[in-house]
Amino acid sequence: MWRITNFRRLASVKVNIIYCGVWDHRPKFELVQSQILDEFGADKVNVSGKAHMNHSGIFNVLVNDQLVHEKLAGDGHVDNDAKLNRIFQAIDDAL
Repeated sequence: MWRITNFRRLASVKVNIIYCGVWDHRPKFELVQSQILDEFGADKVNVSGKAHMNHSGIFNVLVNDQLVHEKLAGDGHVDNDAKLNRIFQAIDDAL
């Protein structure tokens, strides 16, 4: 019989951030990632990012595969509390 002594619960919400690799938006990704993890913790949210080299200016945030922020559709960068709170609300709704 197997006994699990160091069980770590997997994060229940998946956040994917797709950002522009052409213009090096990695620092913007890392900032949003840290803000999300500070708010919810790694035990509840898994935040991953991917640089997109073929689409200049992209910065999309998906919560459980639902698009909640799209820079090129008019949302801009996640550069104020209102935009960040909209992402937080989507994560809260998914928990």
